[in-house]
Amino acid sequence: MTKILVTYDMFREGFTELESKYEVTFPEGRDFTYEEVLEMIPEYDVLCSMFDFPVNKELIDHASKLKMVANYAVGYNNIDVAYCLEKGITVANTPDPVTAPTANLALGLMLDVAPGRPWHESRRLGEFRH
Repeated sequence: MTKILVTYDMFREGFTELESKYEVTFPEGRDFTYEEVLEMIPEYDVLCSMFDFPVNKELIDHASKLKMVANYAVGYNNIDVAYCLEKGITVANTPDPVTAPTANLALGLMLDVAPGRPWHESRRLGEFRH
C-alpha cells in the first residue's frame, strides 16, 4: 500500500479520501521536526510538506521510495525541485486555494488606505453603499 507522510499538523477533512485509499501518517498536536521526517522518510512513497519545511538534497537522498512531493503552498522554493526531478520524483504545489483570499485582502487594504473614512469603519457605521 502507498504510504503518505504529512509533515504538518492541520485539519484532516481534506485527507479523508486519501486515508480511505492509502496509509497516511500525520503528526499529533504539532508539526514533525526535520529530524523526525529524515528518520521516517525511507518508508514513504509521498511526502506532503508545508511551505516552510525544507525538502533538500539530504532529505531526498534518505527517501529511497519517494515518488512525489506535494507542497501545501503556492510556491515551491522550499524544495530542491531540480534534484527531485533528477531522482524521478514528481513535485506538485497548491497555487489556487489562496488566489481569491489574496485578492480580497489586497482589495480591502486598498480600500482602507483610500482617501476618506476607512472602508471597514464606514461599513461598521452602516454608511457603506454597494
